[in-house]
Amino acid sequence: MRLNGISSLICIAMMLSVFAVSMPVQAQLPEANPISLACANNTQSVDPAGICQYIITVTNGGTIPTLQQSSVTLSVSGTPDGWNASITPQSMDLDAGASGEAVVIVKAPEQAPAGFEFSLTVTGTSSSANDPIGIIPGSEASISLTATVNAIESFEIPSITGKSVEQNKTTVYSIIIKNLGNTNATFTLSGEVPSGWPLDMGGATVEIPAYSSISKSVKISVPADASEGVYNVKIRCKMLKSGGAFEEKVVTIPTTVLKGSTQQVIVPVEADNPLLLIVPLIPWLALAVFLLVLFYLLIRFLAKKNTTIRIVCDRFRREVVQGGGVIYNVRVENMGKAWADVQISIPKIPSGWQAQADYDSFHLNGGESKDLSITVKPLEAAQIGDEAEIIIIGKIVSTGKTASAMTKTLLVDRFAKKLKVYGITNEPQRPQPKDGVRTEIFVKNEDLADAQATVKLYVNDELRGSKRVSVPAGRSVPAKFFWTCSKIENKLSAVVDEA
Repeated sequence: MRLNGISSLICIAMMLSVFAVSMPVQAQLPEANPISLACANNTQSVDPAGICQYIITVTNGGTIPTLQQSSVTLSVSGTPDGWNASITPQSMDLDAGASGEAVVIVKAPEQAPAGFEFSLTVTGTSSSANDPIGIIPGSEASISLTATVNAIESFEIPSITGKSVEQNKTTVYSIIIKNLGNTNATFTLSGEVPSGWPLDMGGATVEIPAYSSISKSVKISVPADASEGVYNVKIRCKMLKSGGAFEEKVVTIPTTVLKGSTQQVIVPVEADNPLLLIVPLIPWLALAVFLLVLFYLLIRFLAKKNTTIRIVCDRFRREVVQGGGVIYNVRVENMGKAWADVQISIPKIPSGWQAQADYDSFHLNGGESKDLSITVKPLEAAQIGDEAEIIIIGKIVSTGKTASAMTKTLLVDRFAKKLKVYGITNEPQRPQPKDGVRTEIFVKNEDLADAQATVKLYVNDELRGSKRVSVPAGRSVPAKFFWTCSKIENKLSAVVDEA
């Protein structure tokens, strides 16, 4: 039967060649493997660092079964610098008159400018699926996809630590304004201070380019008659957005007013040397400095002594296959107010396993946390069913205090789980003769690794189409078919072959 099919193809190709020779010069043969591409959503918008998806419908325009069954290869070109574009699947087999779908995913860079427009080209190239000697010509089709970057308007002002200032003195704060958006923005500043306090902002309006920041100096003067205490100075920052709207953020600065130092003029009666007035005060000044240093060291010691850390892991148990590895996301948190230098270690790694942290030491300020990754891999000596118990220990260098978290990793057999068909749906559900039927066959991958598969649809034990699909680990995907009904009662079945 196979030889007869090949002989038929050769005969048809020879007839087409003879027909082409006998036709006038202006005549043109129809495409042997005609395809077309379509996209209902070929114009989209996308945020910086965001993604957009395009559904590409690939149609085999042929009408002759077997002879015009095509293998289609898909590619994407024209991706701008810094962008990423991919198409899945990259190839498919289509019967004459059948259609298939592919998904183009485009990811924008983190700092994509507003209004930037790009254009991609998706190209499909067809060849005969039943042409072992390469005499039937293929064909090519393409479609253009465009997208525009959305305007993002956002900003932030980090918090500011307050200061102490004496009466009749001036202090200066630095206000950091970060433009987080992808458009240039205009900001206006205003302040709220107690009545009678001079405020100098050095200009109330600033321009900040996209993804940039500036430091703005704010000078606050405390009057001589200001009462001692804590005053909340507020700095308001407004960003003018498109359409005339405003976004406002307020930063509150606690400013402590201290009593101003008084200067007493002493007129010596008999002493001509002014140093004679200072010498008696030197012991008292030295004692005051010593007590201040001792108090500072005591406070620091108590704060560091009470500092503790905590280790939190995102998962307790995971599975891994031979030749692979798993990653545990671990967070180390400083629960105290003092800073701490932390060392990370993984003692007692089981034989036949490997475990490693991407950081072995780091510094944490009070209340700060650090994210790190722990990678666990089985070596060749590990056996299926072995379980590795890994303990991650964090130690504060100055006090020796520790915290820990435990993970368990089980080595399993990758090939114990297979691809399987778990559902077939039709539209319409009960087709009548001559109806066009759309069939979806769902394939599930229960393995721990991504897989490629070929799905075949049989109607009344007759092969009506095959599709190539990519199935991520632990996920399911549909394979879509289009066929023409010829009977009132139809028996559908599917077979999935792993690549």
